[in-house]
Amino acid sequence: MKLRKNRKIKLTIILILSLFVILSIFFVIKVLSYRKYDEYGKKIEYYGFNSLYNNSSVSSYQSISKLEAIKLVIAITLNTTNVNEFEQSSNTENEKWISYALKKGIISSDEQGSIKNRASYIDFIRYLSNAKYYILGETYSTEIEPSFKDIDKYSQRERTNITDLVSSEIIENNESKLKGKSFVNKGIANKLLIQYYEKYILANGFGTIRNDNTEEPSNSNQYPYLLDEVENEVYEQEFDKDISGEVINPVDYYGDMKDYYTSIKEQCEAYYSLILNVDYRTIDENKFKEDVQKLTMDIIDDYTIKKYVEYVKSNRIILSGKATVQMPIVYNDGFYCRARTKLEINVENSDTMDNILFLDLNSGKKVKYTNKNMIIYVDSLLSSTLESNKPYMKLKFISEILLDVSKDVVIVEVKTEEVE
Repeated sequence: MKLRKNRKIKLTIILILSLFVILSIFFVIKVLSYRKYDEYGKKIEYYGFNSLYNNSSVSSYQSISKLEAIKLVIAITLNTTNVNEFEQSSNTENEKWISYALKKGIISSDEQGSIKNRASYIDFIRYLSNAKYYILGETYSTEIEPSFKDIDKYSQRERTNITDLVSSEIIENNESKLKGKSFVNKGIANKLLIQYYEKYILANGFGTIRNDNTEEPSNSNQYPYLLDEVENEVYEQEFDKDISGEVINPVDYYGDMKDYYTSIKEQCEAYYSLILNVDYRTIDENKFKEDVQKLTMDIIDDYTIKKYVEYVKSNRIILSGKATVQMPIVYNDGFYCRARTKLEINVENSDTMDNILFLDLNSGKKVKYTNKNMIIYVDSLLSSTLESNKPYMKLKFISEILLDVSKDVVIVEVKTEEVE
């Protein structure tokens, strides 16, 4: 009896160990099969959206709930993880995401009861396609007819969503089964999200993302994306470093700052538009100070304004120009946010080519502009208040933030009284 009992115990142990080995092998195979999607998970992380997964993990083999899928689709479409920016209510955070999805038509009201269930592939396709249509205002694309063997198994609305994403090249068209009713894992979800994000959202309003055949700058790995409109030489300029900290390059800074890209661009371009468009015949001391003060939290003393306005008038200075932030060259110098900015300056009239821009007179240097029509680059500084993350300009002398690529400006060290 004792021998038989021992034999049963051994058999049980063997069975348990065998089951453990089989499950371990199955798990390893599953993990390895999803490894091809890992690159998309890394992008989800540095674009700053991984926090919307319940465990913040982008592991490709893990499952995803409908709620997580809805949050990610909306966040990526609006390019923000802060639900309070577009949904103001006393509801919990998850309730706000659901409320917004219902209002925008991303989901239907009868889906609320299953919101915590695992998301299927067709669920994810539907959410993405509806977000593209209802939030971005893009029409459902119909150029390519899906070739999937099981296409007839889906409703007319689902076929519209499938056709839309196939035609938009978000999902690949082939003659195998779509298997839309199967559960979707994070790897596939991350791939669809990134392809959608990079096509419709990433550089929207800032420029055209470079194609794969364009020669890249030597430091391309420091940027979340590259634009056709920005030259390699501008990308390759070194980042300025504050003595009190370490530089956070644009790709590492993007996740935290993407919500503020538009505000950063608007503030920089508004400030430089103000100081690049000056006319001695119309400039008003009070109005000029008021306009500058709206764009900065720095204190501007009356004497600084008065001295520059008098200098403009006495030298009959007329300037025109514009500023363009060179997206996505937004980084942290260890203390302040920096935004690389292109300044196009036209000197339409002036009795001097020295110190013609606002604050040049205060720099303690002679800033000599060598051409009537110039393009220069600066790394603008921005900060924000404790109460708000809205960016404001930090007023700095051009001579301190000028990049080496700017050949039309010469900085001459002189005594202050010589400058004045």
